[in-house]
Amino acid sequence: MSGWPWNVGALPFYYTPLRRPTNDDLPDHLPFALDMDYRTGTLVQVPNKEVSDALSQAYSKGSMPTGMMDEEGIGKEYAEDFLAFLQQRADACSKRGSVLEIGCGTGYLLYRLKLLGADVLGLEPGPHGQDGSKRFGIPIIKDFFPSPKIAGEFDLVVLFSVLEHVESPSGFLGSVLPLVKENGRIAISVPDCEPYMGAGDISMLYPEHLSYYTQTTLRNSVKASMGLETEVEKASFG
Repeated sequence: MSGWPWNVGALPFYYTPLRRPTNDDLPDHLPFALDMDYRTGTLVQVPNKEVSDALSQAYSKGSMPTGMMDEEGIGKEYAEDFLAFLQQRADACSKRGSVLEIGCGTGYLLYRLKLLGADVLGLEPGPHGQDGSKRFGIPIIKDFFPSPKIAGEFDLVVLFSVLEHVESPSGFLGSVLPLVKENGRIAISVPDCEPYMGAGDISMLYPEHLSYYTQTTLRNSVKASMGLETEVEKASFG
């Protein structure tokens, strides 16, 4: 296909609510270019060391974009919608089994699953994970994935708004698979970019998002990385 990769140029970099319009010790803008993963058909951001270094620092400092699940506001609505999905599709796992959430944010989803009877564990590199661990009384490991601090296998592994942030989704998913028990499940949520693509709307482009999925390309990515068939459905909220 001619014209690829597409050099979009510098985009504003926003990773957390700010007191003033600057990231201080992180760049305010990051270079951005798009390409295609022809194996899965996924639109991807071209790897760039400047972007990678800035994102690693942002995640360590505590990346908190809008929509992170929590006990109030829009985060509560995201949580309720995803909980309903889990109860419909992974009921036995989410209510009575063991659950690992990678990139768990404050841990609010795990807190809700714990109330349902699940044995939960979270992984989160940002400080808000430790704040949430204290607030909700759940164990959260402060680390990036893959982490040697995670041991054992789980009935359910959750990736909520995580896969679009990782540099190698294929390698990432390949590292997740050994953590899932036989007959266990993996629940993934990513932004659906298909309406934006269909409308030619580039407002979806965001330096923290390294992959831009549709239902088809998400299914293709899981199949290519894990050899698993996937049920994909649209969220009811967001």
